[in-house]
Amino acid sequence: MKTKQKSVSIDSIIVDARFRKDLGDKSSEKHQTIEALAASIKEHGLLHPLVVRQDEGCYHLLAGERRLVALKQLKWEEVPVHIFPETVDSLESRLIELVENIDRKDLEWQEIAQLQAEIDKLMKEKHGERKRGKSKKDAPDKWSSLDTAELVGVSRSVIDTSKELVKAMEVFPEVKSARTRQLAIGRLNAQKTKTGQAIQQAESPDIERLKTAIKGLYKPVLFEEATAKARIFAELIILPRGIDDELLEKFRTETIFTNGWIVTFSEADATYLHNKKLVVREALWLWQIRSGGEAQKQLLTNHYQRFFYCRKGQPVLAKPGRSAVFSFKEIPRQHRSHNDERPIDLYQEIVSTFAHQTTSVLAPDPLEGNIILGAVNCGIKCVGYGDDDSMIEAFQEKVRIFPPTRYTSFPENLKMEEE
Repeated sequence: MKTKQKSVSIDSIIVDARFRKDLGDKSSEKHQTIEALAASIKEHGLLHPLVVRQDEGCYHLLAGERRLVALKQLKWEEVPVHIFPETVDSLESRLIELVENIDRKDLEWQEIAQLQAEIDKLMKEKHGERKRGKSKKDAPDKWSSLDTAELVGVSRSVIDTSKELVKAMEVFPEVKSARTRQLAIGRLNAQKTKTGQAIQQAESPDIERLKTAIKGLYKPVLFEEATAKARIFAELIILPRGIDDELLEKFRTETIFTNGWIVTFSEADATYLHNKKLVVREALWLWQIRSGGEAQKQLLTNHYQRFFYCRKGQPVLAKPGRSAVFSFKEIPRQHRSHNDERPIDLYQEIVSTFAHQTTSVLAPDPLEGNIILGAVNCGIKCVGYGDDDSMIEAFQEKVRIFPPTRYTSFPENLKMEEE
């Protein structure tokens, strides 16, 4: 959209309802007072013109209210402005203000979160929301949170967390009063632990909408196809079976953060990562010995499976000092979606051992989806990618029959709790 620049009468500029309520009248670490800003303009001049929308002989301010107040204190009669045409509607005006403000360096974390959430909301109103599971290729004119992330230069998880924080600030005063974003996230997660809430992508706590949101964590597309369209990052990757070296290298060099973990049940994968200088250690899944069945005459019976945790950089365990032995029952064969299915309860413990509440978890090959459900039980978001319809159907059935955050491979445990 083309703009023009010129000087206009300061009295012709109209200030409508604005996003930013705090103009920095009081001195703080981040905010320069209006008086200090006026002194700076007096000494150095106005470095950044105001942004306005022309409308029948007057100009509606889109960005630069603090500068306008300072200029009025200096008794300027005319000010330089960037002028957007009358064709800019109210929604576009709002977006211009928000995007201009988000680049400022003196915003509090609460303001940044509100800006990001508001931009996401307005862009979806303007373009229509792209449904989960749909790519840009499928719906190029629609908008998603990933598009918002790319617009403002952050990751999608940052946008999702900002939206959640904005909702939380309306309910939990201790979240809103936190000095830093990280502290606010910690307080929000503490509230989740108290109330048993999972990370919610739904717009309300309604159970069916929450279940729909959880189903959306399993993306019906191969990871390779997803990464061809957008970068995906994680701090914990869980691999239930072996993958090819090329994809492992992508995880090691691109997907995993500077400090992160890869948990794999494949010794070949662990060997590859060890040769690439990752620190690799062994853990055991130990299950209960069951009597019955046909005994092997030449072999002893194994009741454990090795898996490996591989460290990149200097990540910190969520459960430091925990034993490397994970004791959980096997799923009875007649109840498995496939022969090698491992219990949700095991994956839940793995996630809670390696992932902090703010960790991004990735399941690039989620199979039946138990990794995702184990993470949901922990209140931690995990996204999976796979195009096997039978596996996706098995995952969705578990979401349907179990209450959210109480997923398990052993339904009898829920019955015992209810009794």
